[in-house]
Amino acid sequence: RNGEEKMTTYGWTTQYLTRDGKPWLPVMGEFHFTRYPCRYWKEELEKMREVLDLQRFYVEKEGESNSIQIKNLDSEFHELLYKASGSKAYFETLRSLHKKMTKFRKASVSKKSRALQSYAEHEEIYKALSDHDTDKAEKTVMTHVRNARGRMNSLED
Repeated sequence: RNGEEKMTTYGWTTQYLTRDGKPWLPVMGEFHFTRYPCRYWKEELEKMREVLDLQRFYVEKEGESNSIQIKNLDSEFHELLYKASGSKAYFETLRSLHKKMTKFRKASVSKKSRALQSYAEHEEIYKALSDHDTDKAEKTVMTHVRNARGRMNSLED
């Protein structure tokens, strides 16, 4: 190193990971339904559908106390996605990261507009997975991640 290059620094707060002191949501891995045994695929999609139906109910229901249920359902949906990757290491890494961002996620879904947007993004991900369209699934997941990153940055401002 010539001394002019800046090293990237990573850290964490009680709410999120940081890169160079700014909120950071890393994207790791990629989902391929083909990695998940076919005999379990239908069952996992059914579980995701149940979670999404509950998430829609709580998002549409009036009242501030719903943010806890929405956050928990968000976690459940994400864990089903991580599990479906077929990789135990991927599942454990992403579940741990998701748990570290609990306070941010709760603040985010407590805003009805963000909860509605997150639900709609989850529906798009679910549809792509049910259609076995890995390209669309990857694109919808990346959109979801970018939107979450944007919300994280806006909470910091």
